Amino acid sequence: MPQFQPDRTLEIVAPKYGTAYRIGGRLLLTCRHLFDNSNNCKVRFRSTSNYSDKQDIDAKVIWKAPDNIDIALVELPETIETYDPVGFGVLPDASSTQKVKFDFFGFPLFLRYVEDEIKYATGLHIEGTIDVANRVPHHRLLLNIKDSKEIQPTDEQLERLAEDQSPWQGTSGSAIVCYGLVIGVQSKQPIRDRPASLEAESLARVYDNPEWCEILEKHGLDPEPKPVISASLKSSSYRNQAPPKPSYFVERPEVSIELKKILLSATTEKTGTLVISAIYGLGGIGKSTLAAALAQEKEVQAFFPDGIFWATLGQQPDILSFLHGWIQALGDYNFKPTGIDAASLHLRTLLADKKALLVVDDLWNVEDIDPFRVAVNQCKLLVTTREVPVKGAIRYDLDIMTESQSLALLTGYLKHELNLADQKQAKILAKIVGYLPLALELTAAQIEDGIPWAELIEDLRAEIAHLEILDRLEAGDTVNEEKRKHYSLIACFNLSLKRLNGQRLRQFSWLGVLPDDVTITEKIAATLWDCQVREARQTLRYLRGKALLLTGVSSELLTSYRVHDLLHDLARNLILASPHPETDYQLPGLGLSMAEAHQQFLSRYQKQIKRSPLTPLEKGGKEVEVPLEKERSPLTPLEKGGKEVEVPSRGDRGATS
Repeated sequence: MPQFQPDRTLEIVAPKYGTAYRIGGRLLLTCRHLFDNSNNCKVRFRSTSNYSDKQDIDAKVIWKAPDNIDIALVELPETIETYDPVGFGVLPDASSTQKVKFDFFGFPLFLRYVEDEIKYATGLHIEGTIDVANRVPHHRLLLNIKDSKEIQPTDEQLERLAEDQSPWQGTSGSAIVCYGLVIGVQSKQPIRDRPASLEAESLARVYDNPEWCEILEKHGLDPEPKPVISASLKSSSYRNQAPPKPSYFVERPEVSIELKKILLSATTEKTGTLVISAIYGLGGIGKSTLAAALAQEKEVQAFFPDGIFWATLGQQPDILSFLHGWIQALGDYNFKPTGIDAASLHLRTLLADKKALLVVDDLWNVEDIDPFRVAVNQCKLLVTTREVPVKGAIRYDLDIMTESQSLALLTGYLKHELNLADQKQAKILAKIVGYLPLALELTAAQIEDGIPWAELIEDLRAEIAHLEILDRLEAGDTVNEEKRKHYSLIACFNLSLKRLNGQRLRQFSWLGVLPDDVTITEKIAATLWDCQVREARQTLRYLRGKALLLTGVSSELLTSYRVHDLLHDLARNLILASPHPETDYQLPGLGLSMAEAHQQFLSRYQKQIKRSPLTPLEKGGKEVEVPLEKERSPLTPLEKGGKEVEVPSRGDRGATS
């Protein structure tokens, strides 16, 4: 089934500001009221690689719907490449009791702002439901927006608007899409007192119009609408929340075949739980990545047709938030959770007739799994953990990579085949770092950066030897194989960070003030580092290129990032460390307490939201509410597991004029 495609969305910037959707050929679908008596308009294109790069194109309004129907078609010039056609849909009869999920993408007023005299617009992916039986006057559609802080405007953003302004101004013309079928255009915004509902013009009002049909056929589109049947929430469509595999992911068939056999077997149906546990409880061994890869396999997805739901917990999880997110993903946007027990019970009810895979990633506390034991009937629960015992679970101990798999990861990361000499050095390097995927990524990034194999091997051996000496001095224990793998991972961290310049190292250190379950957008990074968005973007890309950040997960038109929790611990320790280390082996830190770091971050956030002029258009910038890292004793990288997390973010931003 086709899915929503936000990359089809464009901005209308003249004569009025709004949104349009590429429906096929060079045709755009949008709202009639954006053009008044004019047939000329300007459409904004943005670069997919750099959202701030833009180009305004002259276009023509070639059709306006009659009888005050708020629908129009715009034609782009012949110099613009054509797009594949979309499909059009028609909702069930108004007598139906169905609720249908919708998506649209627009540029709302409350996310537009000015920074350094440059106007910005933030794109936002908006989700919600349409109650088929609830039609407003003139057969318009009432859109109930998802109750989520990632979508809804904050109270502060609403207060910056004038009384007669809607926070959703700028989204007019957005295509309303139900599971890949375009059914309407967002047309009318209520005043700010009702920010959770919008009205859309139904395309059903023009499907019989001969001019509409003729224009669509001329541009290679099929004007015949298809029934939106499978979009009913009662027959939930497939959804996969698992994070993506890295481009250099290496298959480990000896693991995946066995895991699928356990997960999809009749034995598992009795217990409902599978535990993937790293050998020795080691972090950085690839538990989360392998679970995500398993979730991407067609065989697994076919076995769980109602979706794969993912929650990364960590040491201090917001369990209620995860449960509520799953409930909404199953289509219930009206449920208001009063507590964990109530949410867990409601989730169990929603899953009663479903066949879905529930993934609880990075379990640290044995009691945290209980609210997720909702895998009834044909659903299954998959858990990744270091060593937490899960009652009733089938345990699978994950081993390190083989030598050949390690070389394949290095080759995939470097994007070229290794010659014989490099293969010999790569084998030595892989053995030194204990065949751990995370350590291999970090070393590959340094090789890609021009560090010779021999130099890197020598530096790693020296770093590991130093760590072993420190351990003997402090604990007096003999170094065993488990500790040696720990040291190799820490040595990779240290070498990667030592090769950063002073400013980059300080910026990395500031990541420690964030919680370890947050997706980092360019806007959050700009606030954190007190810099312009362009500089934040460059730094994020740089750190990702050094394997010090992971790629984030987001449904929006932006690139986001995450921090592996082993590296997050190291960043937090660097906040506390002295800026003047006593030895060459120590990294310079920020010399702050966590409370001081929190206060500085808060001051930067307050500075950012106050810097814009007073007009609503220029003050309505996106405000990212970032929970701060809780005060706790600093942990060494040895004490935590490899955790990969995601939090959906609102969207990207780019210059509008």
